[in-house]
Amino acid sequence: MAKWKMRLTMKNQESRSTEWRHLLKDKHPKEYEALKKKDRRRKQMKRAEKKKTLTHTRAERMKMRHERELHRDAQSRYRARMKARKEPPCTPATVSSPTTPTAITSPTAPESRRAYNTNYRRKYRAQQTRQKQLAVRQKDRERKTPTGARKKKHSVGKQGPVATSITQSAAKVSKQLPKSPRSFERVMKKVANNLTPRKRSSLSKITKTKKDLFNKASASCLLGVIEELKRSTCNAARPARLLTMITCARVMKKYRLGLMASSILGVRYKTLLSPSTAHHRPLSNEVLERKSRRSERSQNHDAEVISFYMASEHTRELPLKKKVTKVNGSDNLQAGFVLDIPLRRLYEEYTEKYPDYHVGFTKFTKLRPSNVRLQRQADLVTCECVYCVNMDHKINAVRQIASKECDLVAHKYELVDKVLCKKSPVSAFHRSSCLNGSCEKCRDFDPTIRKLFQEVTEELQEKVLTWHEWVRKPVTFKTKDGESKTTVRRVLESKFGTIDELVDGLVKDFNSTAQGSFPFHLFIARWQYLQVRELKEHLPPNSILTILDFAQNWSVHFQNEIKSACYSKEQVTLHPIVVYYNDPVLNTLVRESLIFLSNDLNHDFYAVQAFVKRMYDYLRTERKLVIEREFRYTDGCSAQYKSIGPFVVLHNSLNELKSTVMQNYFGSEHGKYESDGENAITKSAVDRAILSGKVVIRNAEEMFAYCEQNLSVDEGVSRRVYMLENHIEHTGYDHGSYRTVKGTRKIHSIYASGNEMKTRPLSCMCPPCLSASPARCENTSYVAQWETIKLKKRQVPVNER
Repeated sequence: MAKWKMRLTMKNQESRSTEWRHLLKDKHPKEYEALKKKDRRRKQMKRAEKKKTLTHTRAERMKMRHERELHRDAQSRYRARMKARKEPPCTPATVSSPTTPTAITSPTAPESRRAYNTNYRRKYRAQQTRQKQLAVRQKDRERKTPTGARKKKHSVGKQGPVATSITQSAAKVSKQLPKSPRSFERVMKKVANNLTPRKRSSLSKITKTKKDLFNKASASCLLGVIEELKRSTCNAARPARLLTMITCARVMKKYRLGLMASSILGVRYKTLLSPSTAHHRPLSNEVLERKSRRSERSQNHDAEVISFYMASEHTRELPLKKKVTKVNGSDNLQAGFVLDIPLRRLYEEYTEKYPDYHVGFTKFTKLRPSNVRLQRQADLVTCECVYCVNMDHKINAVRQIASKECDLVAHKYELVDKVLCKKSPVSAFHRSSCLNGSCEKCRDFDPTIRKLFQEVTEELQEKVLTWHEWVRKPVTFKTKDGESKTTVRRVLESKFGTIDELVDGLVKDFNSTAQGSFPFHLFIARWQYLQVRELKEHLPPNSILTILDFAQNWSVHFQNEIKSACYSKEQVTLHPIVVYYNDPVLNTLVRESLIFLSNDLNHDFYAVQAFVKRMYDYLRTERKLVIEREFRYTDGCSAQYKSIGPFVVLHNSLNELKSTVMQNYFGSEHGKYESDGENAITKSAVDRAILSGKVVIRNAEEMFAYCEQNLSVDEGVSRRVYMLENHIEHTGYDHGSYRTVKGTRKIHSIYASGNEMKTRPLSCMCPPCLSASPARCENTSYVAQWETIKLKKRQVPVNER
């Protein structure tokens, strides 16, 4: 009974299984002996089974023996510690009463201190493991060995171990490896499976044989054949495909490599193995002459989708040199583009325009060219339309605060579609009466817009909204002479107000732009882009299409530039002109870019006329063109293209250029087109050359020399030529004596022939208009008839004559 109580007091020191065994031994000795025999039998069976299944190598047996020795040492030390805990104290004098604590003091005499340290070291060594003892002894031997007699260690640096250390390491490893081939194979397999990926790849380079190289080359050749056959849509390639699959399936089945071959060759596993049973079936004519599938037919529409991306009126060419990309990895540069509308909206327009081409939205997205960026990918966009930006700011301010449950307007185009009447199924635009505000159903925009924002207004009635808006304000600045001047500029302001105030501003912007209402403003921008596309497809003979605009001046800079040069830079004028004409040699439409460089920094209509004259001389002498008509497209800058000065120059075009000119203007604030892309290509290439240190450019002459040698393209249907024009006369036209033409901002097409000048609000490039028969125009519902104007001179007062 005393032994039973002692077992219960050791409850905290032993595990549950040990406690149970002790209780079983005290209470039921016979059952305890039976349990011991059962455990002993079970362990013997496990050892025998393990011995049958595993055949240990010599190195593994040595390792297991060493581990058993360590385990025995640990067990002996554990038993010694447990025995020391159970033994009573050596002398009664060391026992202290619970009321008087004993002070722990260290020995003071040298003899007692030495004995104390010796006993402490002995106990410390007794508790050390076998590895620790060996390490301590090795360190002690190295410490006692003289410095000169110590062995030099071989250091392993960046270049790897020296030859002697490699030889020694190889000798040591070879001694430990088993002698029998089978055991050697197992050991090396175990080592190879535990290697890192880099070491495994290095090992594969060592063991590579000519047979491995042959197998790799055969696999790559087979992969190329399969890829070529998969791309082939010809019915004659059907037997070759089947033969390749049959041969591959037989080999893969033999070596059980079907899944691996499927992943490498890019062929489905079932497809790869199924032809192995079809090799005995003869190929009928029906199989060989099968019709092409719908997916094969749809591949022919990929080019149509890509051309729609590039030619859409919602795709704007960027003048940013950072967005210039290389075409298919070659040295040919291509300008970047950005979409003005969401991709989903562009897809809807594509389906409306091409209803017979069934292309899904996912496929439409994948076919987007790499140089066409999405609307959200435009990081820093400049030269935007002020009317469109103000409208977007207000719509986005509402979308950011309102909840998702509200029926919100996504963008300005959706707002226009909801305010105006629905489009006709056969037209891409709203009716002209809806656009100009004469429709009885939708001419009052105010209540319709407020009804659209009614739900949002009720939700955000008490909230204060923040939005941005570009407004005209007088700005005072100081000139170089120190004089103060005041001018009116557009500045970006942050506005705060309620939802009612924001909707009032939205209604105001919707009703007032430079051309009238906001829907009519968007319509003009899209219509003018559309006419350029129509003219490219149906350019009349002996005619050219020109797209021109001044670029931002290029600032001269150098690699390793000093401080004084950094803050006082010279500039170079760039004026690209993109020309489309029918080449008489190639008998096709050719696009040629003429980029004019000049040290003259005056961007006026005199410079434009000098560049145009040089263009005519080049096309007539170098390209041997007969030019009778020119269709010119520009933006509406008053100093360069759209004012009384350019109108006077246009009036004299027949005498100076020996050709009639039809001047067309893009929509207000929407004048970005192909000339801006040529500007970006030139600046990007020149900047890269300067950064690489290949060239030093200080003025327009050196820039022209570099561009002419490295960037000119004089072959194919897309060409690029650089020209230098430094001698520009800024006199010769008495434009100051003429009156301003009334309604200049609303003119988007002006035609000069002889002494007559005709204007109309929109351009039209339908076949009757191109054949000089405007009375039979196909777009009379949108385009008005030509109106003849005369340039009137000012009446000079008598005292100023």
